[in-house]
Amino acid sequence: METALGLVDIAVKLFNLLDESYEQGKGLAAGIDFIRRELRSIKEAISMRSGTADQEGIRSWMADLRDICRKIENCVDLYNLRVVVVGKHRKKPGVVRDAIHHLTLRTTLARGKLSEDIEAIRKLVEQANSRVTAYHPQAQQATIHKNSSTVNNGATRHASEAHPDGLDTPKAELVRLLSQGDGKAKQLRVIAIDGLGGSGKTVLAKVSYEQVNREFDCRAWVSASDDIDELLADILGEFSEQIPRSSSKDLGRRLRDFLENKRYIIVIDNVHTTVWWRDILYACPDNNMSSRIIVTTTNEQIARNCHLNCRVQKMQPLDQLSARTLLTRKAFGEDGCPIDLEESLDMILNTCECLPLAIVNMADHIKGKRLCDRSQCVHACENFRFLLDAKNEAFLGMHQVLDRSYNSLNNHAMACLLSLTMYHKDNVFRRKSLIRRWLAERVIIVTDGQSEEDVANQCFTDLVDHNIILPTDVSINGQVKRFRVHRIMLEFIINKAHSENFVNWINIHEDGIMGDPGHGENINRLILHNNSSRPPKIGERFDLSCVRSLTCFGLASKSLMYFKDYTLLRSLDLEGCSNLHDEHLETLCKSSMLRYLSIRGNVGVSRIPRKMIKLKHLETLDTRGTSVGTLPMEIIQLPELTNLFGLFQITSSSSSMRAFLSEKICRLQTLAGFFVDKSPNFVKALPRMPKLNKVKISCRQTAAPSNEVITDLLISLKECFEKDLSPRNIPLRSLSIDFGFSGNLAFLDKLEVPFPCSLQSLKLRGQLTRLPKFIESANLQELCLSGSNLGWEALSRLQCLQSLLYLKLTEQEPAAFKLGAEGFVWRSGGFVNLKRLCLVVAELPKIVIQHKAMPGLESLQLFCFRLGSISGIDHLLRLEEVVVASTFRGVAAEDLKRQVEAHPVRPKFVEKPHPSPPASRRELTRSIRIQSTDHERD
Repeated sequence: METALGLVDIAVKLFNLLDESYEQGKGLAAGIDFIRRELRSIKEAISMRSGTADQEGIRSWMADLRDICRKIENCVDLYNLRVVVVGKHRKKPGVVRDAIHHLTLRTTLARGKLSEDIEAIRKLVEQANSRVTAYHPQAQQATIHKNSSTVNNGATRHASEAHPDGLDTPKAELVRLLSQGDGKAKQLRVIAIDGLGGSGKTVLAKVSYEQVNREFDCRAWVSASDDIDELLADILGEFSEQIPRSSSKDLGRRLRDFLENKRYIIVIDNVHTTVWWRDILYACPDNNMSSRIIVTTTNEQIARNCHLNCRVQKMQPLDQLSARTLLTRKAFGEDGCPIDLEESLDMILNTCECLPLAIVNMADHIKGKRLCDRSQCVHACENFRFLLDAKNEAFLGMHQVLDRSYNSLNNHAMACLLSLTMYHKDNVFRRKSLIRRWLAERVIIVTDGQSEEDVANQCFTDLVDHNIILPTDVSINGQVKRFRVHRIMLEFIINKAHSENFVNWINIHEDGIMGDPGHGENINRLILHNNSSRPPKIGERFDLSCVRSLTCFGLASKSLMYFKDYTLLRSLDLEGCSNLHDEHLETLCKSSMLRYLSIRGNVGVSRIPRKMIKLKHLETLDTRGTSVGTLPMEIIQLPELTNLFGLFQITSSSSSMRAFLSEKICRLQTLAGFFVDKSPNFVKALPRMPKLNKVKISCRQTAAPSNEVITDLLISLKECFEKDLSPRNIPLRSLSIDFGFSGNLAFLDKLEVPFPCSLQSLKLRGQLTRLPKFIESANLQELCLSGSNLGWEALSRLQCLQSLLYLKLTEQEPAAFKLGAEGFVWRSGGFVNLKRLCLVVAELPKIVIQHKAMPGLESLQLFCFRLGSISGIDHLLRLEEVVVASTFRGVAAEDLKRQVEAHPVRPKFVEKPHPSPPASRRELTRSIRIQSTDHERD
């Protein structure tokens, strides 16, 4: 009772305090409204003028606006931090007077400090506006129009600068697709060529077009335009038509009538929008005369929207020999490369990532040097980002290409792209980890009711579509699992991020010398590289109080990891550390605003500090690849914790478990995962997590769960599927159960799942002699079965799953699939919606694909050492790729390759290493670099 009265007294005191200082509060409210409106206006101004500061001479103004924007965000966060700190001092509920006094004091001080900060920001805004008015009055009237003319001018220039060296293979393929065919091949084909700017798309289209254009009745080469009337007029103009002014409908009808009985070829170069694509398809009839349309674009999504009756043609880097030949010819002419520079060529090609335009520009740079020696080549490679500056004439073409790719992104994607500067150019990273960092750092802020996670996923997809992010590992559901940043684009955005003070770097060497942390009085995002065994305290030299994102590489130490210095830290990534231990995390709880923490891959960390329960804002904790095996229940009860990764034994006292079960206070959405056999009581807590939508449950192979635990598990899962789908609850969408290849999963046959069910993804690893009943009633979209030892009857039942989009079957034993002499028969009408199918098995007798089986299949992956035969590939009319193990050889392999080459839509035939079993798969951390082989690079 005394505690309750004390809280009421505090509330009354707070009300009186605000009432007494109404005038000051009113002024403060006006100030807050000012910075809110100013922040919105600044972000709009930055997004409107992004990429044009050089042309308009307002780069300094843009820098001022970004600096003010960061100061506003820091001001708000510091105020929130000061107010939140108040609640920590109420240690004795009985002593109400002291608490009231402290609350009053701290609130008054916080409000006063906020007023001072707002006034300082107001002065900065006035000063910035006065400077731009005095020195660049035209900047305030400038409007940015990202029209097609800018794009087209560059595209034409690049076509003449580059050279078809090394494009013989894709040229032969493109010419074959352009040639006249029979049967289905007489249909209109739209061939979409996709790739990063400077990869040779236009050159490939040009040389192929020039070789075959005489085979067509009429020919047209045009540059893309946003205006459909202009585009149609250009096409008709290429056909020597006199074009009077008319509407697009009239132009489209005239073009259609003109092409009706002709075999035509049309090239639309550098397409960056498809708003007019339906008009083009209407104007270009499919007259069954093997007519062709070629579209070149830097956006994969546009290529997917345009291509018709053939797969998208993806540009790949040149092979080493062709790239070397192009560099030598362009840089040294007929004289050839000097002997002393031979070794430097590989370094240059690696820097250019065998991109044709980058090679041509580097050759121009080398030619510009009167005396070019090895040291200058090394210097050029190490300082490549500075060569990409707009003032460097030799690299003007590459700069324009990269600048257009950057400016074609929306405002959210631009910010996400600049954040990628925390990654090394030779490393591979994880998509989901990156998105969680974006969310924690609030890189994406939406105000129109959209989900931040949905916008973040779309930003990542945009970066992939623009060929800025290169996938290195794609999951069975088609999503990118791991990626790397295109090396040249990474160098470009590092330079841009440095000039805009978006990211700062501090390098600590063995001699104690630190690298330049950048400019600006506040460090917002910090990348810390430590190569010294005795690093100094960087907090003594730099102000770290406003650092929001910290990424550490190299050697860890207590002096570097004094997290008390990082007042506003939101994101902490320690995955790149090589010797992280428990003691380095002791001051972690001092960063009370921390939202994202990754210590993944650090085997030296064996426990989570208990003080971490003070991190009330923590949203993501990733401990995979560490030695942390036990997790206290209090961590799961953190009020903001959303994503928890690792393999834990979850410990809890009876009182804490009762408290957890009595109140639905947990906000956990992803739990991956926990040992069910070592955390028997925790199983009962799963239904008490209203937001839980993804869970992974494991079992140590040394011990099977008791019958009681299995019963509790089945009851809990059933409750998770049956929970009320109110706005407070999120349905369970993803379930993973891993009992090892030898574990028994027969108990799943007793799991009762309601129909319809929210479950979309199911991954099971263990022994299954038959298909559990709930799989057929769950409307699954993704299903992965490992070591299930299923028979033909169960596999036949899988083909009846109407909603299944992605299927992966993994077996260790050579004869795991119990198939008869007829082999694996995919019958007509089976797998009606399946898009991707992956089989990882040692041996299959044969595969038979019947007519109208898997009508929507896009990717067929066969990782088997031995295959009797395969037939019916030509029935898969939407097939885009066939992937086989690189060790797959023999008559069956050659026959499969011939079927793919004869396929009407020419899917890709790709060889990849045989995937290792999950138990032996090496953890991919930042210390593992990509291999510079042609296969990996492609």
